[in-house]
Amino acid sequence: MKIYSLIHQFFGKHITHCILFSVFINLANLAPSVYMLQVYDRVLPNRSNETLIMLTLLAAYFLVAQSILDYLRGRLLSEAAMQLEQTISTQAIQQHLQDKISIKKQPDHPLLKDIATLRHFIGGHSLVALLDAPWFIFYLLVIYWFHPLLGNIALAGSLLLVILALLSEHSSKQFVQTSQPLIRQASQMIDDAYQHSQVICSMHMQPAIINRWQQQQQQISSVIRTFGKLAGKISSHSKLIRQLLQIAMMGAGAYLVIDQHLSSGVMLATTIILGKALAPVESLTGSWKTIVQAMIALRNLSPLLASPTSKSPTLPSAIAGHLTVESVTIFGQRPDIQILRNISWRLEAGKQLAIIGPSGSGKTTLARVIAGATYCDTGSVRLDGIDYANGTTPQMGRHIGYLPQDLSLMSGTVAENISRFQQADHDKTITASCMAGAHEMILKLPASYETLIGEGGIQLSGGQLQRIALARALYDQPALVVLDEPNTYLDHEGEQALQATLLQLKAQGTTTVIITHRPSLTQHADQLLVMNAGRVEKMGNRADILALAHPSQHVSHA
Repeated sequence: MKIYSLIHQFFGKHITHCILFSVFINLANLAPSVYMLQVYDRVLPNRSNETLIMLTLLAAYFLVAQSILDYLRGRLLSEAAMQLEQTISTQAIQQHLQDKISIKKQPDHPLLKDIATLRHFIGGHSLVALLDAPWFIFYLLVIYWFHPLLGNIALAGSLLLVILALLSEHSSKQFVQTSQPLIRQASQMIDDAYQHSQVICSMHMQPAIINRWQQQQQQISSVIRTFGKLAGKISSHSKLIRQLLQIAMMGAGAYLVIDQHLSSGVMLATTIILGKALAPVESLTGSWKTIVQAMIALRNLSPLLASPTSKSPTLPSAIAGHLTVESVTIFGQRPDIQILRNISWRLEAGKQLAIIGPSGSGKTTLARVIAGATYCDTGSVRLDGIDYANGTTPQMGRHIGYLPQDLSLMSGTVAENISRFQQADHDKTITASCMAGAHEMILKLPASYETLIGEGGIQLSGGQLQRIALARALYDQPALVVLDEPNTYLDHEGEQALQATLLQLKAQGTTTVIITHRPSLTQHADQLLVMNAGRVEKMGNRADILALAHPSQHVSHA
């Protein structure tokens, strides 16, 4: 019922047409049986060529109409499947990206894979089997109409096939629920190994990694082997029952013909109708795995499908940059662990704030919260009074520039990365690069701004990547810039360029937050914030704080 509800929710018109087509398709399925019945009981005894020609033309007409309707039904379901993907894929990607930035790891459902599973279900034969399944009762009633004995035989055999189908559904569900996490875990392990290949190869970790992956593959193979044996037994028993059922129907029909209860045409027609009645049951038996996977995918996607699409709020045309952090708290994996503890402070527009503190004090986590890259459990972060914490106003991202420690450049050209993969504005790209002190360096690359980096591109040094990432943070002159250890990979020349960037940001009135452990980067800051154990220990004028601060707080690592 959940599957039907989902399909009707998104594609009511398509499915209504498909159900109507299914009515005519299944009624047309009786054409061969009726044709054979009439040939044996009317044409042959009367030797009527005219009747034979007319029956043949009518049967051919119904079969051609059935074929056309079956084709149209398939096209409609294919269109419905593509519409499903287009409707919710964007929302799924957005939701998946938002889940990824939570400080507490969320269940990692492969949403796009779930959407592909539903698309395959709707556009494939499994949904057709569900649409045709109710017609099993109709065919069974037709057989009962010919003779109760034949109907009882068909019902008994069908019940056995239904029991096998239920066993297949139960085993398929167990197989999917058991195998999918194992397959996902093995795939994630290989992806992690590829990502850290340099470390693995340099310290000869390959044998251990491969051995661990092989152990996971053995678990997967064991599950597949167990399910394969059970599925093979169910399939062989299903074929046996169907063959025995056809023999029983033919034998019972012959017995009734001998006793003159039925004609030979009815005997053959009921045998054919039995095949039509069993076809949906067998089709469902073969499609249970796909149906179960679709139901699991629907369960994973149900929170996404149930959430209403909120209208994007209208933002002011200009953001000054008044930053307010109010009662921000982030818990760890356990509620008794607090990464950030009730942090509150204000920063006027155009001011620069430097955040320092010992390692593990929560500086980087606070920077992520301010940049909108991590959700907080309680509290709010406002820019000009607009709360954008926890993704409440994602449009604020275009007014924020963020330089994380891991740089996070993506595969693409230098220009695409700087322009944040938006419709590139060449002038804005050049302006951001010049401000970051990266323009001359980029011009020396093989294809200048069109140089490919990341997967399939050239290898850049850490300093080059950091300058490009800084240019991305400065693209389109955001109102707030958050820099987390912006000089980690820079040489002396890069440090000087960064100092010039900070001065320029201050001159143009950009609100700037700098996470650093080097006193040199705090020299232009208006205010200094000292963190310790997830709390704000001190905050105030830079000169006053430095006069009171312990020297270790200036040299500790972020």
